[in-house]
Amino acid sequence: MVNILLWMALCFSVASAYGSIILPRAPDGSLAALIRNSPQVRGHMKSIIAAMDKLNAEGLPYSEGPLQDFKSVDLDKVAEEKRKCLRLRNSVRPEGFQAIIDINPHADYPDQISGDEPESIEITTSLAKVDNERLGWNKEVSTEIGGSATAEASGGFGPFSASLSATVFGNQRSMSGKNGESSKQTEYRNDIKVTKICKRNSICRVVTWTYTRTIMGRCFLMPYQDLECWGPRIPGNISLGVYLHDTSSLETVAKQFFEVQKPFNSAVDNIGAGFTVQGIQMHSPDFVKAKYEENCSFSYPLRMENGDPVRAQALITEPLDTTEKSPVQQVPKAYKWVQDAEGIKYCNLEKGWSWQPDDFFYIPKAEGGRDEWEQRPDLPQPEGHKEKCPRDTKLSARAEASGKNAAPPKNKLIKVEIISDNVPKFVSQLGKNKNEGFVANL
Repeated sequence: MVNILLWMALCFSVASAYGSIILPRAPDGSLAALIRNSPQVRGHMKSIIAAMDKLNAEGLPYSEGPLQDFKSVDLDKVAEEKRKCLRLRNSVRPEGFQAIIDINPHADYPDQISGDEPESIEITTSLAKVDNERLGWNKEVSTEIGGSATAEASGGFGPFSASLSATVFGNQRSMSGKNGESSKQTEYRNDIKVTKICKRNSICRVVTWTYTRTIMGRCFLMPYQDLECWGPRIPGNISLGVYLHDTSSLETVAKQFFEVQKPFNSAVDNIGAGFTVQGIQMHSPDFVKAKYEENCSFSYPLRMENGDPVRAQALITEPLDTTEKSPVQQVPKAYKWVQDAEGIKYCNLEKGWSWQPDDFFYIPKAEGGRDEWEQRPDLPQPEGHKEKCPRDTKLSARAEASGKNAAPPKNKLIKVEIISDNVPKFVSQLGKNKNEGFVANL
């Protein structure tokens, strides 16, 4: 029987809603939140998602390797010269898969703090970083309820990393194993020459970020047979699930990965009547069920067709803590996340308050406020915000209309001024190369 560690090493984490934005657990988390909540960046993300929706691309990412490399698989009844014709694939099911777009920010310069007069900022470089540690299969991703799940072999596929060494997505094939990245390059520097103004009494940051896409759904382990390799010379691949009710040497292998879904009558039923999925003739799902199936994810950096990352640079301006404060000290409890028509999200609190991480509060006049947003690092974060407004969560696609669920006025304290970006060029390339931004053949 297949050792249970085979699947434990291939278990991934759970999913969020298609097109929603997640907050990464990283030192740059607060910086990412500032960028992600700006209308310009949300517009970029929406344009990327809309372009990918139109692709009608075939196939989802999968990883695979020779079945004989898995020492826990019993191949004793298979002739030794035939074992090279058997492979094991870890596939994302096409039914109900979901995807998200997120960003990976990098501060190009130390924060600049202006006084009573505006100050100029000379910008001469933009450094985009690709975070390989958070890419590929079997990585920590966010859940719908704000927690996270990491497979036991969180660094990859553990003892099976050499076996599932190939990642395939569209017309791209990577042999780099767990993270699907052929390129070892993680930093991409552009020399520029731009002057920007930091408004008076402000904190100004120059930030470059890249975009990451994560595909999530259900994955299953499936061994298959290369028919042309097996002989006679018949091209094609077939799932070993079709041999579950067979008397050949492959039946013992099939039983290690598949089980009976419902009784099978060989006189009238066709166990091999499944669809062809990414080059493999499948078994009938009516009669055969995969034993090893779990939630899964695959993350990759969005790249231009030449392999450079999709990137943007912006000047982010925050006011210094010099504005008049409302005379309040008690913060109401968190209620729930809401979002406005532009997709900007807020945590609604009790008593009509609203909050945005980490220290922005909307305080109504009835509660001693000024009916506007204030930056209040002196106030505690709302009680219950980790449960009611977790940073990693999916939101409804529409804003709630009234009552506690109404979105507050826009928080205009933060300004994100785009300096440069290649998102429009990337979106135009998507329609031509149809690779969904995954470039492995670098």
